[in-house]
Amino acid sequence: MELIRTVNTSTWDVKANQIIIGDTTRAELSDIRFDPQLPYLYLPRDYYRVFTENINKLYSDQDKYGAEKICNESENICVFNEPCDKVEKKKIEFGIRLYDKVHEFYYNMH
Repeated sequence: MELIRTVNTSTWDVKANQIIIGDTTRAELSDIRFDPQLPYLYLPRDYYRVFTENINKLYSDQDKYGAEKICNESENICVFNEPCDKVEKKKIEFGIRLYDKVHEFYYNMH
């Protein structure tokens, strides 16, 4: 298990210097918010835009799911108009390189 220091003592934000979403890699400094009471991970708007583009590309057969696009960036929402068990599971790389003054590690999900 790795421990990463938060940006300060009043937030759950941590520093990131690389993010990989699908076939897009961004190497830039950013804060990522891990907020334990929220059921989601906050991403900066530019990263969220990359995420929505990759999801929409991955599910380019959107009409199968009853929507023009799965993700609507302006509304900050991704929706399948099908029950979850009816949606075809597809893999997308999602990784963040987190760091602090002492540690650096790559955290990824598929």
